[in-house]
Amino acid sequence: MKQMFIRLAGIALAAWLVAACSSGPDVAVIGKALPDLGGGKDLKISDVEDVEQDVAIGTDDVVAAPDVQPEDIAIVPDVPVIVDVPPVVDVPSKPDVAPDVPAKPDVVVKPDVGPDPCVKAFTDFEAAKAKALSCSTPFDCIEPVKSSVGCNCQIRVSDQSFDYQAMSDVDANFAKLGCKISCPPGPCPDFTQEVGVCKNTKCQTINAPCKDLETYATAAIAEGIKCTADADCNFKASVTLGCGCPAYMNGNTIGPAKPLFLYVTMLENAYKAKACTSTTACDCFDPQSAKCIDGLCVGQP
Repeated sequence: MKQMFIRLAGIALAAWLVAACSSGPDVAVIGKALPDLGGGKDLKISDVEDVEQDVAIGTDDVVAAPDVQPEDIAIVPDVPVIVDVPPVVDVPSKPDVAPDVPAKPDVVVKPDVGPDPCVKAFTDFEAAKAKALSCSTPFDCIEPVKSSVGCNCQIRVSDQSFDYQAMSDVDANFAKLGCKISCPPGPCPDFTQEVGVCKNTKCQTINAPCKDLETYATAAIAEGIKCTADADCNFKASVTLGCGCPAYMNGNTIGPAKPLFLYVTMLENAYKAKACTSTTACDCFDPQSAKCIDGLCVGQP
């Protein structure tokens, strides 16, 4: 490769010399004078070779590139770019200063003494009454209570909760506090002739006709004679509404002090207070025992 480079350089130099010889005097090349080639004589290859020999280009003049191995290459690590950050100047913080506000005069807070005790008693009574008026069966509305706190008229409410007892307690406390209230004008209805009935899940106190009282009693007796065994039919009673014939009933549902018993008693008292009489022809049978037949107490001779 090196010899080819020298040869090509010689050819290029020879070409230049040819041009120079045709136009002027001898030209010094690398410190030597070129011989007179005879002016105008044809240039031969041998002449170029003679020039090549006169051109002093030694192998020692060519510097070879160093043999560099991959491991000899030094890898320059990434240098983080330093960003000029303006210095932080400590600025003393200003103390919190509240704006000047004119002082308010001292406000005297009165202690919370709560609502007026009489008003509270009235509110408590009405709340308990709203609950006590709720009913779920036709036979619930049997408990007599005052219709309003501090008044004497009565109504009937459900016995299924103790809200009726709360009403009585509040009424007693109302009187003890010396509270007064304006009651409805006029005399109270004759409570002995009134009964409680459940309509639309709410107890109502009404003065029912005699025929309605008989209907209510019949429905109560039909409930009272339901049974599951002969032993259930152990309570004998005479229902004075209508014919008033004796019958054996289920003592677990209509026995003394049972809600159904108290319901029938309420109907009987109103029936008597109204001086009602039966218009039905009665042919009573006086049973001596009873059996549970098809889920009903049936009297036996």
